Amino acid sequence: MKIEIEVTGESALEAAFTSLSRHIRDLRPEIWPLISAQFDRLLVEHFDTGGGSGASGPWAPLSPAYGAWKSKHYPGEPILHLTGNLRRSLTGSFNPNAHYLALPDLLERGSSVSYAGLHQAGGGGMPARPPIDFTPAQVESFRDVARVKYAEIAVDLGFVVT
Repeated sequence: MKIEIEVTGESALEAAFTSLSRHIRDLRPEIWPLISAQFDRLLVEHFDTGGGSGASGPWAPLSPAYGAWKSKHYPGEPILHLTGNLRRSLTGSFNPNAHYLALPDLLERGSSVSYAGLHQAGGGGMPARPPIDFTPAQVESFRDVARVKYAEIAVDLGFVVT
């Protein structure tokens, strides 16, 4: 028994694989903007729910003394929101306090606000109230964003995606 495979349009197939390879080697033009937008959406939800949408659940309440001070000086402001700098730095990559680094195979998002790390990890008697705290489903949503985009790219290049 003999099996033969005939490829027609070999140069078109080679060009499609070359293009797909370029998309995989450098994620900046197609994938990182989508992942970054998903990061922004998840962090907005996380702040809006007082940490409730994150893996660790709602943020710890403020100490009674600090809660009283905050209520007097910043009435109605939720936890992790005094001036809004931390939230804005984490939910907008163009904010001056945002940390945004996009390399071909790496995307870093974070905040350069001096107290961001203290809130993330806790310390000095303050409990951790992590503003970045993704659930497994939220982590998977980043993969889903990339999967959908890569499927679109593959279809545009003439591949059949099932």
